[in-house]
Amino acid sequence: RSTVREAMALLERRGVVEGIPRYGVRVIAVDAEEIEEIFNIRAQLLGLAARLVAERPPEGLVPSLLERAGELRARADEADTSPADYASLSIDTQRMLIGACPGKRLRTIYEGLSDQALWRYAIREKSVSFRTQQRRRESAADWARLAQAVAAGDGEAAERAAKALLHASYRAVAAGMNADGPGSPPA
Repeated sequence: RSTVREAMALLERRGVVEGIPRYGVRVIAVDAEEIEEIFNIRAQLLGLAARLVAERPPEGLVPSLLERAGELRARADEADTSPADYASLSIDTQRMLIGACPGKRLRTIYEGLSDQALWRYAIREKSVSFRTQQRRRESAADWARLAQAVAAGDGEAAERAAKALLHASYRAVAAGMNADGPGSPPA
């Protein structure tokens, strides 16, 4: 019993289940408003990271980021690229950008949001943002704009591009949720 209680407490802390007094626990449903809130927070954080990195890029970051933007474009142009493969490369690129920031608070907060159960299970693991090749191409173009702004040292443009990147992903997720029916998790 204690092992089960500990497991349930851990799942509750991670946001997978919620405790209900005199009932037990139940799995938390995907909440569209919470997903939007997480996307908005992530957009602000990625925007800040892009601005900071553009204004003071660490040595070697700009060529790596430009190369990664090219890889994303190539993957998006390949018709047989799976949404999961593209999402993985996009997530790694976000981590590259966040990891290049001075200090660790921004990285810690951003990764904390990435580890939220709702985000992991409903968004990241399902690659909802990249279901179509057209959407992958749009994302690759967003990454190219962001990489160019960082390369130019234009913090304001880099921030705008980073925010636009995540807002476009949110719109794709929201459209997927609406297509699947209200209240249903993204497929």
